[in-house]
Amino acid sequence: RPWIVAGVSLVAMETLADFGTVSVFNYNTFTKAIYSAWFGMFSISAALELAAFLMLFVLAALWLERRSRSRVRYGGGRSGTYAERRIELKGKSRWLAFAAASLVFLLAFLLPFLQLVIWAVKHAGTDLDVRYVGFALRSLALAGSAACVIVAASVVLAYVTRVQAGPWTTLFSRLGTLGYAVPGTVLAVGIFVPMAWFNNLLQGWLVGLFGDAAPGVYLQGSLVTVLIAYMARFLAVGFGPVDSSLQRITRSIDEAAISLGVTGMAMLKRVHLPLLRTGIATGAVLVFVDVM
Repeated sequence: RPWIVAGVSLVAMETLADFGTVSVFNYNTFTKAIYSAWFGMFSISAALELAAFLMLFVLAALWLERRSRSRVRYGGGRSGTYAERRIELKGKSRWLAFAAASLVFLLAFLLPFLQLVIWAVKHAGTDLDVRYVGFALRSLALAGSAACVIVAASVVLAYVTRVQAGPWTTLFSRLGTLGYAVPGTVLAVGIFVPMAWFNNLLQGWLVGLFGDAAPGVYLQGSLVTVLIAYMARFLAVGFGPVDSSLQRITRSIDEAAISLGVTGMAMLKRVHLPLLRTGIATGAVLVFVDVM
């Protein structure tokens, strides 16, 4: 098909700022094909095929990564061994280590932060107005909603994996947290297409029920769809801290609770959730920051 040959590109914007002068360069990448097929050729089927093709590379990379770690074994050293003693640097080596760490901090945070401050100060007088209050409040509300939904789903997924331990639950938990490794373009197509299909189905049902007076439905642009997309993308971010905290709750604690008559949902509410507070808070903060 011609769009396979012509469409393997996406415009990735790289901005190079030098004393207020901005130069923009375009780089062709594979995801350009998906957007070109979707918005340029108006072909959802072509976009789906390209997204599936890109997904094969992701799955292959994840399989190779897990296979490379499948036979890894970890062992702890004895107390007092050389590996556990703190290495104290002296002389030039100390200053070289300090310079290396400072260089990473300078390039990764300080310079970009200062550039953002310069741009903000330069344009705040002409661009900053009351609209940005609404922008900020909507961003905070959306990030907070996503954090609540994703952390709640993470608690449910981690708890089901603990209570119903088995190969199927492990498989589903891994698939559920796969979205963080999937390109955003693939997720966008994968979520938009079924939502559009369901939207059309619902709209047809309403038209058949109410005729011309049927209300218009647009689920693709609703808050529900955005939260579903965020959950598919960032569930791994919230699931990691919650699952790690749950793993620290030993079976002996569960057995002690059962011996005292605390079982089922009462155990989750009275025993597990108080012990999961740190993991839940960590997961919520990480999701909030990622969504923002």
